Amino acid sequence: MYFLNDSLISLQYVLDNECKNAQKVILLDENTKKHCLPILLENVNGLKDALMIEIESGEKNKNEKNLIKIISALVNVSADKGTVFLSLGGGVITDLGGLAAALYYRGIRHIEIPTTLLGMVDASIGGKNGINFGELKNQIGTITRPFFTCFYLPFLRTLGKRQISNGAAEMIKLALVADKAMWDKMKTKSPIEIGQDEGLITRCIELKQRICDEDFNDVNKRRILNFGHNFGHAIEAFALKHSFDILHGESIARGMYYETILSRNILGFDTKEYSEILAYIQRYYAIKRTVDQYLQLLDYLRHDKKTFAGDQKFTLLQEIGYAKTNITVSEGEIMKLLLILQSH
Repeated sequence: MYFLNDSLISLQYVLDNECKNAQKVILLDENTKKHCLPILLENVNGLKDALMIEIESGEKNKNEKNLIKIISALVNVSADKGTVFLSLGGGVITDLGGLAAALYYRGIRHIEIPTTLLGMVDASIGGKNGINFGELKNQIGTITRPFFTCFYLPFLRTLGKRQISNGAAEMIKLALVADKAMWDKMKTKSPIEIGQDEGLITRCIELKQRICDEDFNDVNKRRILNFGHNFGHAIEAFALKHSFDILHGESIARGMYYETILSRNILGFDTKEYSEILAYIQRYYAIKRTVDQYLQLLDYLRHDKKTFAGDQKFTLLQEIGYAKTNITVSEGEIMKLLLILQSH
């Protein structure tokens, strides 16, 4: 259950009518504590006495240490099956909070309140949650529906331009795999303009929600959303290991760049559309040598959760607005691409 209009009013209604007298716990980080929590407490009654669990922001903190910290805090306050767990933050917070809520007592009510663009258009939709294992992305997790998701768009006013551009990358991906008309609107705008367009944001939220509802367990159509994510997650893993500063959406933009090349090489993706996408990403996401040794990405690709029975499965573009899933890409094809990238 989620609402886009009057979302804080809807959250208040849910708390008053479906969670009456329940213990409340809020997971947040230092940024949402400063910028978003005061807004939440001012507009939603009944949360001032909630237990606050704070973790540090950043992908490196989406780990088992913080998962245990959250569960320990729940145990220490004798949280029970009726407890309501609220995740106030971006993708790291909602992923980590969602997993903690799914595991504690085999599941307590989880309310997601995404506060970043990436969180709103991607991480908080579809029930996927999890933590990284070492530098490997999302190796541990579940797919569990949240009890309620609250999209409060004014939270986006607290974001800097880099975070807006970061979230816009996932909006662009969604258009490329599922909505050509939306891509035609986006390609005339910068990522900042895309990420500030409430009409496009709303369309992305509704489109991703529909795709996930049609294939909640991620066995078929939902896999179109993996476009850009094989290479994107490999880049993120490399960055985590070497402490490089790169955000999820920035990694996915680069992943889309490389996987657009694979789409042309393997599926014969249209040359004009291919050039259009590469030029856009190169212009706004500074595609360059992401890592000093591209060949190291191959090992991270082998560990990707989309690998099945030893085969690396990709989502590639047949045309803009239509993606094909479960495409087996040989290591020879991947190596050919990596060698080209390495030489540039």
